Amino acid sequence: MPDSETRELREKLGRLQAEDARSEAVVDALNELGFVYYRSDPEQGIQCATEARDLAEALGYSTGLARSYKIQGISKVTLGKYAEAKEDFDRCLEIARDADSWNELASGYMNLGILYRNLGELDAALTCNLNSLSLYEEAGAETGRAAAFINIGNIYANTGEHRKSLDYQARALAIFEKVPDLHRVAIALRNMSAAYRRLGDVESALKHCEKSLALSKELDTPLGIASSYEQLGSLQEMTGETDVAREKYTAALRVCEMVGHRGLLAVLLLGIGRCEGKLGRHEAALRHLQRGIDLAGELEQRSLQAAGYKDMSELFAKQGEFEQGYRCQKLCHDLEQEVSREDTAREIARIELAHEIETKEKEAELHRLRTAELEQEIDERKRVEAALRYSEDRFRKLSMEDSLTGIFNRRYFLDAGSRIASRTELDESGICIGMLDLDNFKRINDQFGHEAGDCVLKGFARVASRCIRPDDVFARYGGEEFAILFRDCDLKDGVEIMNRINEELGREGLLWHGSVIPVTASGGIAHSGELKSPGNLLTDLIRLADSRMYAAKASGRNRILAA
Repeated sequence: MPDSETRELREKLGRLQAEDARSEAVVDALNELGFVYYRSDPEQGIQCATEARDLAEALGYSTGLARSYKIQGISKVTLGKYAEAKEDFDRCLEIARDADSWNELASGYMNLGILYRNLGELDAALTCNLNSLSLYEEAGAETGRAAAFINIGNIYANTGEHRKSLDYQARALAIFEKVPDLHRVAIALRNMSAAYRRLGDVESALKHCEKSLALSKELDTPLGIASSYEQLGSLQEMTGETDVAREKYTAALRVCEMVGHRGLLAVLLLGIGRCEGKLGRHEAALRHLQRGIDLAGELEQRSLQAAGYKDMSELFAKQGEFEQGYRCQKLCHDLEQEVSREDTAREIARIELAHEIETKEKEAELHRLRTAELEQEIDERKRVEAALRYSEDRFRKLSMEDSLTGIFNRRYFLDAGSRIASRTELDESGICIGMLDLDNFKRINDQFGHEAGDCVLKGFARVASRCIRPDDVFARYGGEEFAILFRDCDLKDGVEIMNRINEELGREGLLWHGSVIPVTASGGIAHSGELKSPGNLLTDLIRLADSRMYAAKASGRNRILAA
């Protein structure tokens, strides 16, 4: 981070505080300073964001408050504090939704998606990034769209679709170069280098990584410099240039220790340990590997721990220390088994997601070929862009969205609900299913017409979407019936959220050609803990919530029943 940039921002903050220490402008300046700090000194980033949060809360400045929670969250992600970061992002989204701040809402969804990807929750990561992309597209925000492209490309990388990952990173790069946003240009170049490396094109990978490193040095962004050195080290290690690889890892380590990015630090320690072992430096190799393993353990990165023990086992075996080698191999095996047990449901979700992506891409390719046959005069670049846009639209709308309301459809709700329910059965966390049906909907259609009915459905979906939590799954189940899956939620909280929807409807009403159409809903909700021995958890919960919904209608409508 350039000293001049921090100095200028601190001087600006000082001037604003001298004029009025308790103003929205001070909140914005603190947030701006915190955002600059998060890449190089995340602890300082948290401190600035916390000051901004406290002042924004006192002033009732919702946009500034949402932004401060977001900056706290991204700083904590850098430090590997994922659970705390998720709480911050959830709070950011809640405040941004209430304040109708689309920019903070889109950015909050994007950063929550990045966190989910780090945790391996690719289905949740994709949902968050598609929400973000949709908001940026609606606002015509090109840089926001490009940032979403980077994150979607990273999800493709996690599923092994490296060619598609490369395509999305290239699209993002073109936008960021045009703006320009040089920091994100460096990120896109580094991501493209990683994609080329996984595709086996080492020459292109090196070229893009060296560009990223040069730009990161020019911008003086420590985390970007460290990440680029790490990428170069892995490329040199691939080509057998162990000495050079060790130098790159060591250069990255020096920078990373200043920044405090513990996740990258663990990766670098293990990389140096591997190189030292290949170079015959037994003691140095063991020292670095053990440090990397210990740090990975602190971060609960068990896969990284297992990889470190595997390298250590091979090192002991080469030295003829077979007892020590066996001990490390057993530790590696035990960790891998633990990871396998903990991540069974997550791995199923990854496989399903990869299959869905593959299916949608095949559909997009067929469309591209048909377009080429019918419109040969269109040049290749336009055909590729049309195919990519079609792929995004098909993937989002046909598989997930209800065409009228824009929320999830019944098919997606049942698919996602089944995955979440299966994980619930494995880890014993609680979920609720809520069913809502609009009261007297036929009367609305008869009195105002079917166009008004459609308007009511869309308005209800919009109001309810503001009331639910970021992790909840909300869908149009059929006709005027809607369904909500509440993750990690008890009956009391679920009822409170569903009642809030009716309260919001009562406050706002829904306008149709100058007339206010009164809208209420009747609902039922059921919790997984109520089912003693469910045959099919999702089906049984839907059935129970549905029966309570009809009981709510029979007892007078405009109410939520939980028993």
